[in-house]
Amino acid sequence: MPKHSVHISHLIYAYFFAFLLFRGVPDLGCILLALLGMFISLQTGVRHQVLIKIGGWSKQDTWLSLSIASVFVFKLLSMLWSNNPELALKNAIWHIYLITWPLVFLAICYAKPNLIKVLKALSYGMIIITIWNVVAILFQLPFYHLRPGFDLNAGILAELLLVSGTWLLVAATDKSEGLRQHEKWLFAISSGCAWFTLYTTGRRTEWIAFFIVALVIILWRLRRHLTPTRTLILFGAGVCMLVTFFYLRQERFLLAYQEAISYLQQPNKEVFNQSMATSVGARLEMYRLGISAFLDNPILGIGAGARPYLLPEYGGGGLGGVLFHHRHFHSEYLQALVEGGVIWAVIFATAIAYFIKKMVIEKHANENLISMLSFALVACFMMAGTVSASLIYNQPVATFVVFSALLWATSRTNN
Repeated sequence: MPKHSVHISHLIYAYFFAFLLFRGVPDLGCILLALLGMFISLQTGVRHQVLIKIGGWSKQDTWLSLSIASVFVFKLLSMLWSNNPELALKNAIWHIYLITWPLVFLAICYAKPNLIKVLKALSYGMIIITIWNVVAILFQLPFYHLRPGFDLNAGILAELLLVSGTWLLVAATDKSEGLRQHEKWLFAISSGCAWFTLYTTGRRTEWIAFFIVALVIILWRLRRHLTPTRTLILFGAGVCMLVTFFYLRQERFLLAYQEAISYLQQPNKEVFNQSMATSVGARLEMYRLGISAFLDNPILGIGAGARPYLLPEYGGGGLGGVLFHHRHFHSEYLQALVEGGVIWAVIFATAIAYFIKKMVIEKHANENLISMLSFALVACFMMAGTVSASLIYNQPVATFVVFSALLWATSRTNN
C-alpha cells in the first residue's frame, strides 16, 4: 500500500475516534476527505490506481452520487420559484457536503481503511465520552462543558449518538469469522455506552428510535433461532425496557402531553398564544403551518426559502417574535413537501429507495456487515426525521456523507 494511503487511513481512524468528542470533527473530516478526493481526481496516475482498486467507475457510483446530491441540487433550483431566494440559497448551502460524496468516496477508496479498525476507533471514542458523562453526573457538572468546542444542541449530539450506537450494535451482533470475541465485547459495551449517553441527553425521539432500530437488528440477527417462546420473551423484555424508560422520564412525557393538550385546546391557532412557546406546541404549530402551505402549493411547493415564521398568511408571523427563528419545520418529510411539493417528494423517495436497494438489499447476500450498517444508517436518519430535522444541520449531513461513502468504498474495494 502506498505511503500516502496509509496516512489517509490513519486520518480516517482518527476521524471516527474523535467524531463525538469535538464539535468540528464531522465537518472537518468531510472537508479534508473531499479535498483529498479532489486531489486524487486531478492526478492522473493516482486516479488510475484508485479506479483499478474498484474496477473502474461504474454507473452505480454515478447514480448513488446523483441520488445523494439531489437534495442540494433541488434546494438550489428552488430559488427559481421561492419567495425568498436568498434563504433558499442558504438552505442549499447547509447541504453542500452532499455534493462532495464522490470525492470523499474516492479518498476512502484510495486509503482502503479496515472497516473493523474504523468501528474500533468509533467504540473507543464512545467509551471516552461516556466516561466524561459519568464524571459530569457524579460531580453535578454541566455535561456539555466536558466536551471542548461542542455546542449546546442536544438534538445534534443525540442524532450522532443514535447513528454511532446502532453501528456498534450491528458490529457486536455480526457473525463474520473475521471478528474476534474481544472485539465483539468491545462493540457491545460501547453500544451500551451510546444508549446510556443518549438517555442522559434527555432526547425522547432519538432514544426511542435507538430502541426500535436496535430491536429490528436483534430480531433480524436471531430470525433463524426464534421460537414462539423466545419471541414472547424478547417482546416482554422490550416492553419492560420501554416501560422503564417512560417511568424514568415520566416528567418529560407528561410535560409533552400537557403541552400538546394546551395547544389543541386553543380555539384560534392563527393568533399567537403561549401554548406555541413550548417544545410540543411549537412543533404542532409548525406542522399546521407546513401542511397549510403544502395544500396551497401541492405540486412544486414554495421553495427552500420556506420558514415557519415567514408564513403570516397562515398565522405564523408570531412565531418569530417569541421563539428562535427555526430554519425548518421539525419534520424532514413535511419539509420536503413544503419546499418542493409532490414533485420533490417523489424524487426524494426515489433517491432513498435507490440507496436502500444498492446499499442494503443487494449487499445482504455477500456483505452482511455492510448491508446491516447501511440499514442502520438509513433507518436512524429516517426515524430522526419524523419529528425533527435529520439532514438540516451541517454535522449530521457531513456524518451521512462520510459514513455512507465509507460503506460503499469498502464494498467496492473488496470486490
